[in-house]
Amino acid sequence: MHHLKRTAALGLHGVIDRLGAELYHKFAERKIDKIITAESSGIMIAQAIAGHCSVPFIYAKKKRPLTMREFYAASSYSFTKQESTTLYVSEEVIQPRERLLFADDFYAAGSTCKAIEQIVEQAGATLVGVA
Repeated sequence: MHHLKRTAALGLHGVIDRLGAELYHKFAERKIDKIITAESSGIMIAQAIAGHCSVPFIYAKKKRPLTMREFYAASSYSFTKQESTTLYVSEEVIQPRERLLFADDFYAAGSTCKAIEQIVEQAGATLVGVA
C-alpha cells in the first residue's frame, strides 16, 4: 500500500512539472520577473512554472501575519468556499516595474485574479499574463 501512495505522488509531481514546462513555453517571451499566486492551492503550479522560468515565485496570503507591517491588499471572493477573503502581499516581495505572471489551479469567476491584478497595480508592477 505504501508503495502505491508513493508512486501516485511521483505521478502527480510529473504531471505538475510537465504543466509547468508547457506554461513556461507559452509565456517565455513575456520577460517574467516573478510568478505570483494565492495560497495555498496555486503554489504547486506556481512553483513548477517558476522553476522552468528560473525566477522566484511569491504568493498572496489569506491572513496577514503580524510581522507583515507594509503590504498590498485586495478583496477576493471564493466561489468554492462561498466566502470573502482579503489577500495580502508584503511590499518587500514586489518591486515597482517588475513583470509578474499569475498562476492558479482553478478559475471560477476570476475573483482571485482580479485581486492579484489590484495588488500588482498597487505595487507599480505589471501583470504580463494569467496561467
